[in-house]
Amino acid sequence: MDTKKVLLKGSFGNLLNRINFKDGDDKINKGKGTISDLSNNIKSGIVKNIENKPKQISELIKSLKHEKIKNLEKLLKVEKSQLIVSNRKNRIYRTEVGYMYIIDKDVWGEPVSVTVKDDKKVVVRTIKYLNDQPYLFPVFNEKNVSGIIIHMTQQEIWYQDDNIVIVVSFKGETSDITKIKIANIKSLSRNKLHEYINNYKAVGKNKKLQEIVKEKDLRIDDVLIVTNKYIIGKDSKNFIKAYLFNNEYTIYDEIPLRVLPQIEPLAYDILFSEEVLDYIRANKYNIEDFTQNGDFIEYWQKIGDRKMCVLRYKI
Repeated sequence: MDTKKVLLKGSFGNLLNRINFKDGDDKINKGKGTISDLSNNIKSGIVKNIENKPKQISELIKSLKHEKIKNLEKLLKVEKSQLIVSNRKNRIYRTEVGYMYIIDKDVWGEPVSVTVKDDKKVVVRTIKYLNDQPYLFPVFNEKNVSGIIIHMTQQEIWYQDDNIVIVVSFKGETSDITKIKIANIKSLSRNKLHEYINNYKAVGKNKKLQEIVKEKDLRIDDVLIVTNKYIIGKDSKNFIKAYLFNNEYTIYDEIPLRVLPQIEPLAYDILFSEEVLDYIRANKYNIEDFTQNGDFIEYWQKIGDRKMCVLRYKI
């Protein structure tokens, strides 16, 4: 019994010795040190990342502003060498021929307007950006618009605010605002949205077209294609029809359509020309079955066991 106790005690003692041995301490301490170093490295990385972010953001904003200024200089046809004043509120350029360009900035340092002066007159223009590209417009009341800019030309600005597109149109120094409600705007592609808005504007600006829309019971939301020769749309019963009219907007032909053919809007000018339309009707071709192949519209027909192109027109 005593021997067993001694052996057990010795074994336990050896175990304690191994745990308390200096090498054991070193290994444990090294392990602790490794974990501590890793923790410190992570903390250091996080701190550096946090510290560097404002700098990175600041540099990015500065770069974007520089690009906008550069594009604006190009539009105004001024050069950096002509810059005589630059501060938080303004940039002023003076050209060799005596023109002065005073660019006013907002609180974020973004250019918002430019005043052009010479010996005879002063012109003020509002500056709007889309994808860093500047556009100049006459000054207008911006309190009447909201949303983000989705499209611009030299004559128009389109704002989108939820399901409403606000079109600001310019004619000379005057502006006109049109609000277009689009219930399914999120489901429309960019091209379809542009088609919709352009059709809506075309009808809204033309009293003769408005009369046709009213007379034929077309839904303004479902006007599909509008030109100065025809209008295609859906009526209140959801039937698609093309209405062809002359220069006086007098309808001389109506073409019912099950669906729209798979062709570009410009191709309808060919289909609805008098010669082609007469030929289509004489051969009892279905307009809905026309397709487009590059710069051509085609009509394919099954002849025997084969399908052949029997009619082709260049757009």
